[in-house]
Amino acid sequence: MFGFLGYAVFVFEITGFLLLVEDVRAYKNAKLKKEKTTAKLLGWTNISLGLLILLSNWVYQQMTW
Repeated sequence: MFGFLGYAVFVFEITGFLLLVEDVRAYKNAKLKKEKTTAKLLGWTNISLGLLILLSNWVYQQMTW
């Protein structure tokens, strides 16, 4: 995976992980339930998008080669 897609997958995965680890913990400690739920949703969305891009690129590469 070269170019933009490699960076996009990396950014989606890292930001999703950081949202799940750092933001969820901070919101849990501050007892902010809605913000914690939103951070979880966005974190898993970022991780899912990164994996979807990775899988889509792999399928595209298999179809074109």
